[in-house]
Amino acid sequence: EAAEKGKVLCGASAGAGTWFSSVHTDSLRPDNVKNSEAMRNELDDDDLKNWDYVKINGLGIAPGNLMAVPHFDLTGTNEVAKAEHAQQVMTE
Repeated sequence: EAAEKGKVLCGASAGAGTWFSSVHTDSLRPDNVKNSEAMRNELDDDDLKNWDYVKINGLGIAPGNLMAVPHFDLTGTNEVAKAEHAQQVMTE
């Protein structure tokens, strides 16, 4: 309704992704928790690399079947570039 009235809708990072039909995220990353420093101390390097990005539903406010990829230029602790994985997800 706000967009239809010419209002600007915005968000940053995951907040920007909510406007799209889906969002590419690293939310399942094992050190992506409230006390991440303590978690990093408990996990070894293999544990920090053993996760994958996921595609989750957004609100779908932006027209079309679009996937937001916040921080697309970064590589996760799993040593996989977000942009590379997002391309794979889009072609599946």
